[in-house]
Amino acid sequence: MSVAVQAAPDARSTMHEARVAMHPGRDLPRLEQFAYEMLCAASRPPVASIRLRAAALEPARLARVADSSASPGIPLGYELWLDYLFELEGMHRHIAFSPRALTAVELAGLQALNRARARFLREHTFCPHCEAANRRPARTCAHCHKEL
Repeated sequence: MSVAVQAAPDARSTMHEARVAMHPGRDLPRLEQFAYEMLCAASRPPVASIRLRAAALEPARLARVADSSASPGIPLGYELWLDYLFELEGMHRHIAFSPRALTAVELAGLQALNRARARFLREHTFCPHCEAANRRPARTCAHCHKEL
């Protein structure tokens, strides 16, 4: 009579599999959405000090204004991966390297970044006076307040 003994899974291999499954580069729909949110957050006008002083008359309102100018709540892993992809994209403009130099995850991430940028450009127009990005239906610039 033989008894089959099943070996316990190696803790290191289980942790490696969990890290690979959680890698932001493998979740392309969310990566693309967070890239779009980062582009939108970067195009928002800074909160003017006059608006902050007016909001300070009501402390609850000041907290809401401060919260609205904060980061859009992108998880840290996605934010770090997107920062890396933006940096990689910038290097690609100055240094010629073949697509074989990139991993599949990097290449898919750069493609997601390009789709997010294309969406951003479709939904925004740029002010002819200050070159700030504004949502398409806007008639005046959110930055310089001049007519688009």
